[in-house]
Amino acid sequence: MCYRPGQFMCSLHIVHILLTLIKCPPIIILEFICPPFALRMASSRKPRTGYFFLFRRYMKKKAAFFFDGQNLFHCAKEAFGYEFPNYDPLKLAEKICELKDWSLGGVRFYTGVPEEKDHYFMHYFWSQKIRRMKRQGLITFTRPIRHGKEKGIDIRIALDMVRMARHDNFDVVVVFSQDQDLSEAVDEVKDIARLNGKPIHIASVYPLSGGSKNRRGINHTEWIPVDKTIYDACIDHNEYRPSPKPK
Repeated sequence: MCYRPGQFMCSLHIVHILLTLIKCPPIIILEFICPPFALRMASSRKPRTGYFFLFRRYMKKKAAFFFDGQNLFHCAKEAFGYEFPNYDPLKLAEKICELKDWSLGGVRFYTGVPEEKDHYFMHYFWSQKIRRMKRQGLITFTRPIRHGKEKGIDIRIALDMVRMARHDNFDVVVVFSQDQDLSEAVDEVKDIARLNGKPIHIASVYPLSGGSKNRRGINHTEWIPVDKTIYDACIDHNEYRPSPKPK
């Protein structure tokens, strides 16, 4: 059914009167009556008043998540003592959305992976874990770890953050990392958002306990520390570790 603007607003006023009689909050109207016209008006960057203002105000912000897999692993190891990457990125993203009242707008996962000849165990582990992430719908990016060093991950995260900001794809950027090399990308995203006339909130999330040496998030972001209770609720219980390598 297609509504013209006048018909839609008239319908809103009628339902508002009825719901007011039963002491129902006006915003409930927009949760039940929202034809495409209203959605287009609510998504406009131009300021609106009345019901459209309420609609924009109460819409959940869409959050895009960027995981630095190795950084998260080492932070969790230092904070909680876990010896391998046992986290579930999708569960962590969903938990943060639940805590902050955001909607999940996508998850991207980045990590270095050792070559098989250098570290058979971790190569197999990451290969299996990343395969499952792809089945879950996550976008993944990997680079080889050579001589114990991971290169290019922070650059890839920064490029994707800036690219998505240019395309106006989200309201919130959530980075699971404490890597201060990403602070320049944070500033760039904020500049792009300012030019676009649409603010983008940026947060960095990281495991934290009394034993954590680094207690800071990425500069110029909201810091969201994750304690052991939250982390343990988001553990990946699947088994990715290989059987002993045949001799």
